[in-house]
Amino acid sequence: LSPTHTSSRILRRLVPTSSHVIEYQPVLILQCSPDLIADPAMRKSDGHEPRMLLESLEEGKVVWREDVGEDDGQWYDVGMVIGEIVEDDEEEDALWELK
Repeated sequence: LSPTHTSSRILRRLVPTSSHVIEYQPVLILQCSPDLIADPAMRKSDGHEPRMLLESLEEGKVVWREDVGEDDGQWYDVGMVIGEIVEDDEEEDALWELK
């Protein structure tokens, strides 16, 4: 993400929790804060909130946090853990840690 990027919200989860994903598979669509584009002159408008497609960086099972939902309108700070991709045998541990 951009070093100036401060927040985003989940528009859509493309895979449900416990789904197996492969490298570079799209998993989330985000709406980003306007500061994603650091130079205001490059933005389509002052309030432009670009969308971002996030892909898996590795193969495994995706485990989403239960308290983070899509379409809830909530903006999340960059760096907040909203889920993990774990090996199949680590899924139960990851679910416990993300609660």
